[in-house]
Amino acid sequence: MKKQGILCFLLFISGVTIVLSQELSGIIDADTTLTAVLSPWIITDKVTISENVTLTVASGCTLYFHDNASLYVTHGGKLLVLGTETDRIIMTRRPGTNDRWNGIEFDGSREENIISYADILFGDGQQQIINIHRAQVVLDHLTWNSGNRTIVEVYHPRAIIQHCSFPGVDEVEVIHGLYLENDEYLILLGNTFGPPHGYNDVIDFTDCKRPGPILEVYDNIFLGGGDDGLDMDGTDAYIEGNTFMHFHKDHTGSSTSNAIATGIRNGKTSDIVVVRNVFYDNDHAVLLKENCYMTAENNTFVKSDSAVINFSEWPYRTVEPGKGVDLVGNIFWDYKQVFENQFSQPDEADPVISVNQCIVDPSVHGLGMDNMDKDPQFIDPHGDFRLSASSPAIGRGPNGLDMGAYVPAGASIAGEPADTTRETCAFLTIGGPGIRHYRYAVNDLYSSWSEEISLADYPVIELQNLQQGQSYTVYVEGKTDAGRWQQSPEYAISKTWTILPTTRSAANPSTAPDFYKLYSAYPNPFNAQTWIRFDLPESQDVKIEIYDALGRLKSTLIRKRYSAGSYVIPFDAANWPSGVYYYRMIAGDFERSQRVVLLR
Repeated sequence: MKKQGILCFLLFISGVTIVLSQELSGIIDADTTLTAVLSPWIITDKVTISENVTLTVASGCTLYFHDNASLYVTHGGKLLVLGTETDRIIMTRRPGTNDRWNGIEFDGSREENIISYADILFGDGQQQIINIHRAQVVLDHLTWNSGNRTIVEVYHPRAIIQHCSFPGVDEVEVIHGLYLENDEYLILLGNTFGPPHGYNDVIDFTDCKRPGPILEVYDNIFLGGGDDGLDMDGTDAYIEGNTFMHFHKDHTGSSTSNAIATGIRNGKTSDIVVVRNVFYDNDHAVLLKENCYMTAENNTFVKSDSAVINFSEWPYRTVEPGKGVDLVGNIFWDYKQVFENQFSQPDEADPVISVNQCIVDPSVHGLGMDNMDKDPQFIDPHGDFRLSASSPAIGRGPNGLDMGAYVPAGASIAGEPADTTRETCAFLTIGGPGIRHYRYAVNDLYSSWSEEISLADYPVIELQNLQQGQSYTVYVEGKTDAGRWQQSPEYAISKTWTILPTTRSAANPSTAPDFYKLYSAYPNPFNAQTWIRFDLPESQDVKIEIYDALGRLKSTLIRKRYSAGSYVIPFDAANWPSGVYYYRMIAGDFERSQRVVLLR
């Protein structure tokens, strides 16, 4: 390491010598720690961290950078900038100067590089402040000052960017990136993004497709902009728990402004999964163009000035329309229209749209089932979109969850027996926004868990031969569409129920059920025939109908009056094509639907 102490002020305190300043430049060829007691450190030129060498910057340090100075981490090198919540690190220019230093570059380093609890100021001498090029990096609790340079550039990263505060920038994107493959990843977690000014996105990422790694965006706050929040061309993504607000076009270009935008790049489309997000005060929440597709579960969309979802940018410019959207459990409120360009131009295919269990305009109720047009009764319609206690959306979403964004992450469990029952079997339906696989344990978290199970193939847990006098609780851990096991909460917990001893005779039947209930079909999935069970607490006219995935009525299984009791009826689909179907029960004011999968 080239290391020069040009400021030779010394203090002698109780025999301890403290150098007040050090200068650094050149190649670091041995492990080195910059301590706060020797701070401030002055970086006079490019500092290169070479292979098998670690540079550690301890909490409380201040680093002053000369004009054009930088930190460069080469292949095999490692940078640890380890501030703390109460003792942050400052990386800035020399006081009293107009220096613009050249930022930090990670070039091919697959070591565990970390920059945490640091304030990075005036490091915009290049096109970006932090450049992650085929490198592994964690950026944690960082801040930057505003400017006209991209904050973070990534190329084939293995990067986690979390709990950072990004400023608004001028005429550039805040984060720009290209390519994920093999073991690479880009995870954005819990950040706040200020609005860029002009015709620029907050985040622009291109080219990652399943079955490879995909872009993951969790629990961030996007404060707006004049173009797009997330612009993803040829990019599959999993987007959960974010807030997108105030995206309104403020440029003269032909494109629209959207919280999320998709598109095609190098022949690759974008397929995105969007769950548990809040969209507020945007021109459009989502742009799905160029054969892109979205699955949206349990989101809240409020105040879309142009439309909630746009499938093209006609008439402003001609692009191929989107492939379609599957909407489940969402709340749409205070919008100009649900869909823009729902019907394509001549010689173009219309997008395929499915809408189920949503609060939405009646004009689209025919695109699915169990939709309603009622006031969701937010706690505050101008900013707090949680549901009030009297909301009609409570318990009306998929698998018995509420509609809208404010539902727990991870797996959900429905269909548990009553608190006490004489049934020695149970059929629990598993769901959850964004959940695609699961595993479960019965009673003991520390006993063996099941193998990983596909939710699409086996949405029901079947428990047989349960013991009389025993209580049961089921724990379920879900895996998201991004391929990650849920973390908070770690698992879903069923209601606990107890199997009563059998003491009654056939001559003394059990009392009528206490509630109306429609159970999950069993088996599910099924090949030719399945069974549908329901409970009636009183005599009632009952109708059960079967609908396909597009909400089209296919069959009426029953339409008759039943006495109070529990009933099981067959659903024979021997001559039906494979696919997803919904069975819907109407009994007086009670109305519920369940999903069933027919496999051939």
